[in-house]
Amino acid sequence: MNLKFFRAPDYNNFGDELNPYIFNHLFSEIFSLKKYAEFDFYGIGSIIDSRISADINAILFGTGIRDITKSYVTKKWDVRFLRGPISSNVLGFRGEKYIADAAYCMLCDESLLPVCKKKRFKISIMPHYRQMDKLDWGIIMKMAGVNIIDPREPIEQILQDIADSEKLLAIAMHGAIVADILRVPWQRIKMEAIGAEKQMISDMKWLDFISALDLKDNFVHIKNFDGVIKRTSPWFWITYYEIIRRIKASKRNGKFQLSTDKKLMEVKQKLDREINLFKIDYA
Repeated sequence: MNLKFFRAPDYNNFGDELNPYIFNHLFSEIFSLKKYAEFDFYGIGSIIDSRISADINAILFGTGIRDITKSYVTKKWDVRFLRGPISSNVLGFRGEKYIADAAYCMLCDESLLPVCKKKRFKISIMPHYRQMDKLDWGIIMKMAGVNIIDPREPIEQILQDIADSEKLLAIAMHGAIVADILRVPWQRIKMEAIGAEKQMISDMKWLDFISALDLKDNFVHIKNFDGVIKRTSPWFWITYYEIIRRIKASKRNGKFQLSTDKKLMEVKQKLDREINLFKIDYA
């Protein structure tokens, strides 16, 4: 069985790299079975689009929709569950086939979760990986008083840094998702990931995720810029002043949130069931 997920040619990206971290751990024995060599497994990511052909044996395990304009033929697909109600509706299930983003499967095996011994950071911010080269995050860290979590770092380090934060400002969606799993209050910073995806797609992904967990669509918007702004440019400090001002405002605006413990337990129970059923059906 082939674990399929998006891999950028230049950097590893936290959300995508959660796939092998979680599913090679949960389903390694099934993935290695030769009889499923022609089967493709799709977990974390917004990859339901033309990349998944109607003619392949595809297993969808918490995956999200990317192209809402396309009509999908799912007869050969084994749709176990989807990320949220938008993905479920687009595939024709009328909102009945979703649980949560597949990253929440971490709840089902404690060995996947970091242990927080001490909160090292009062507030951390996790950018989208495409933004790391566009801005001087060192300046932002010093002037806004936040810790920067680089989404290109190794999975275990990022998980620990999120767990060790009292609160998280999340530009990267899976930063917010993992914070929710680890019970770290989070808030979305809406900031375009230049060179990655259109804002409409990003907003749809976020809405799919938060709708499944009964969360609020709270965010602070910060304008992004295509390309590095040189320090010699008159726009440099104007740009950074505005970014830092908004980050500071978001730290004190009271919009940090978590899904309820009851909702999280409900999601965990459903995912436990899906994991066990998958093992029974395929092992």
